[in-house]
Amino acid sequence: MAQLEVSTDVPTEETTTADKNNGVSKESEIEAFVREHCVVTTSTTEEKRGNCEDRSDAAANGGETANKSLGSTVAKHYNLLQSNTKDQRKDSCIFHLRNFNNWVKTVVINEFMEKINAKKRVSDELNVLDLACGKGGDLLKWKNSGEVDHVIMADIAEVSIEQCKERYSRLKRDHQRNRNYGRQRNNYNQEIFTAEFFATDCTKTKLSELYRRRNIKLYLSSCQFAFHYSFESYEQADIMLRNLCDNLRVGGYFIGTTPDSQTLVKRMKNCESESFGNSLFNIKPESKDSFPLFGSKYFFHLEGVVDCPEFLVYFPLLEKMAEKYDMKLVWKKNFHDIFKEFQEKHKTLLNRMNVLEKYPSGEEKQTNEEQYKSAKDYMAQTDLSVSKTVGTLSLDEWEVAGLYVAFAFEKIDPVKERARIQRDQLKRSMSSQSCGSSEVKKANAGGQSSVTCPTDEGSSASRSHNETTPSPILTTSATNDTVIDANITSE
Repeated sequence: MAQLEVSTDVPTEETTTADKNNGVSKESEIEAFVREHCVVTTSTTEEKRGNCEDRSDAAANGGETANKSLGSTVAKHYNLLQSNTKDQRKDSCIFHLRNFNNWVKTVVINEFMEKINAKKRVSDELNVLDLACGKGGDLLKWKNSGEVDHVIMADIAEVSIEQCKERYSRLKRDHQRNRNYGRQRNNYNQEIFTAEFFATDCTKTKLSELYRRRNIKLYLSSCQFAFHYSFESYEQADIMLRNLCDNLRVGGYFIGTTPDSQTLVKRMKNCESESFGNSLFNIKPESKDSFPLFGSKYFFHLEGVVDCPEFLVYFPLLEKMAEKYDMKLVWKKNFHDIFKEFQEKHKTLLNRMNVLEKYPSGEEKQTNEEQYKSAKDYMAQTDLSVSKTVGTLSLDEWEVAGLYVAFAFEKIDPVKERARIQRDQLKRSMSSQSCGSSEVKKANAGGQSSVTCPTDEGSSASRSHNETTPSPILTTSATNDTVIDANITSE
């Protein structure tokens, strides 16, 4: 059977702009993208053509060749997932991993809410879409992140939406009680945001038709740990994107977290058995030989949280699809890199959210010294006269964290974006001409030219250097040390 591999090159914005001017539809662009990036490792042209036609037909026809939608399976899984008490969550073997993931979400939300608050007009409403909101785990984040006016909560699981409604009602009552007591902290002097709730499959339903105000303008849409379910087919991914992006105002953001497909595919290809994982997770790909752009299914088990099929999200394709809704990728990082970049700025959150496990704690779970080797080695090499413990994650928890990326798309003005592209093209052209003329003058003078033409940021050379940089041991301060295993590097 032929092996399908995916190219990592994305059509340039210049090509996209030219296609627009020639009247090429976005759907045709997607189909062309799929054809261009279907590279089959086979010697027969006919087999290559056949495989690519299968992929492009799946994209153009809304994934008709894909399996029957697994939305009901996902909904059933999350409907049956029991809510645990605080004590039960604390006893979980992934307690600190879940807190770490929650910290990452909080950091991403806070960072982009800062950007929004800096650019929004005073008269603008700050409305948010929380798609795949689950039981309402981010309600407090919306309350604490600033002057949010209205939040739309949507999820495929009816039970989760009902629990989300109850959670919002409690939050609203507690907020009002604190206002009555005259407390001035934590925005208690302001009204809490209004909300509306929808239990529906967001990969098949046009959400705006359900809104109280169909034309409501959003500054932020958020989809945490769920967008990958939409990549079962082109049609589902497109509807999901439409829901997340259609009502965004220019300058608004779509933020999210999802498994890192590049890391997963590498692991899938390299694993010798039918699956890979550690004591906390297991991933079993449906195929290790073929990774179609849509419907590339794998089975994911994460202790006590996830146990259902998921789909790979090929990010260059997602970027191309997002252009249809005037969205541009402006930020994307692996969870490991987010920790390195933001641990100092959001150190207070790390402590308040109990993200890192104290080592040594004397607890039985830390008897496996291999899981805490880096923390142990760090303590042996460092003077800890002030503090006798450090904060860390176990090796297995840190490995799971590295399987995810966070990202942000920004809604752009297409007219201004085309003008920017034209300006950049002109600058590159003038720079290239200047470089060439300088070299000619030097050559005519019989000297050696020292002029170097500028290279594009993010060139293959610079990317190669960045990707091979090892992850260092991380510390925060002498009194509150943080150590993460240095042997795990983000892909």
